[in-house]
Amino acid sequence: MEAENRISTTEDALWAREGEFSALTKMVNQLQAKVDDLENEGRRKNLRIVGLPEKAEGSTPLPQFLREMIPKWLDLSFDFRLEIERAHRSLAPAPGVNDPPRSVLVRFLRYADRESILQAALKKRQIIHESKQICFFQDLSVNVMRKRREFDIVKKILVDRKMFRGFAYPAELRCFHDSELCTFSTPAAVEEFIETLQEILIIISHLYHIRRGHGAELKRLMTIASKGRGVSKDRVSIDQVTFYEDRNFQGRSYDCMGDSGDFSSYMSRCHSCRVESGCWMMYDHPNYMGNQYFFKRGEYADYMSMFGMNNCIRSCRMIPMHRGSYRMRIYERENFMGQMHEMMDDCDNTMDRYRMSHCQSCHVMDGHWLMYEQPHYRGRMWHFRPGEYKSFSNMGGMRFMSMRRIMDSWY
Repeated sequence: MEAENRISTTEDALWAREGEFSALTKMVNQLQAKVDDLENEGRRKNLRIVGLPEKAEGSTPLPQFLREMIPKWLDLSFDFRLEIERAHRSLAPAPGVNDPPRSVLVRFLRYADRESILQAALKKRQIIHESKQICFFQDLSVNVMRKRREFDIVKKILVDRKMFRGFAYPAELRCFHDSELCTFSTPAAVEEFIETLQEILIIISHLYHIRRGHGAELKRLMTIASKGRGVSKDRVSIDQVTFYEDRNFQGRSYDCMGDSGDFSSYMSRCHSCRVESGCWMMYDHPNYMGNQYFFKRGEYADYMSMFGMNNCIRSCRMIPMHRGSYRMRIYERENFMGQMHEMMDDCDNTMDRYRMSHCQSCHVMDGHWLMYEQPHYRGRMWHFRPGEYKSFSNMGGMRFMSMRRIMDSWY
């Protein structure tokens, strides 16, 4: 009996230690992620140049050489004046005659200059100096680069298919498929996607051409898709919304299964709609302009009265589903200046939580978000997908005071 009690006590202590170890491991991972974020935040103005021959600058100081050559390489205007804080080769031994040159690290005085250079390099595609090709990249931490290199094999396959669209911070691969931006957090998820791609491409090509009155055919194809190599029905389901000319789902209708920039070729007006699946942003002007309105699955017999709209819907855009973490940094002023706060959940009032009366720029790292000009998710809204938003001036000068995540449970 005493032995059993001792064994039981030992097991209880062991379970307690395992719980503590798990909590400590989680804490260490969170701290490591925070350190990576802080390190990459400090590298925001940095740029890495790969392929520039050793001693290409000759006797000219490297910062001065780059200040003169970068505008020439990228065909930038003469009034584009770079201000470089420092520039140096990577801290590695000098390469041999047949070895590749060391990369060059450049830190600019202004973040906007770095962004302009990356955009210009992406647009020009091929940059040559002394018959050698050079490339421009973001300067990221070692951990982030290691995570991104894990995607190298699957990335090459997507590049060959012209589907690769870069990485979302810190290390989520993006590819473009059937007018939708797909995001993957692990190489295994990309491998599964590639494995089933051929079957899914065939099925989805049929789904996109199915219109009203073919519900049985749609259901049949969905069943075929769900049986293919472990692919779930949700994986190949197509978002759909039906628009009606009159209130209460009356009059002519238009079935929409993707982004639509102008309804005028299908119907002269729209006063009700039925969202069969997915989440959508609706716009009261063509070409995704004007005020934005968020619609999720449900019936909207008189949406103009429901949302207080003055104009009916003229264009719409699908919101891709996101599974995983949500992260966004908001800034008090334009160009990522002023107070900065990182968010991972909803915020109904930036003043109450952060003592910030409004935000005027943001960096969405993960997930899709809705931001509102008033507290408690009221007033005009705007949809933000992953990316950097240096200024909200092109959004009617809106100053956002609350924001929420677009959750996968809404689809």
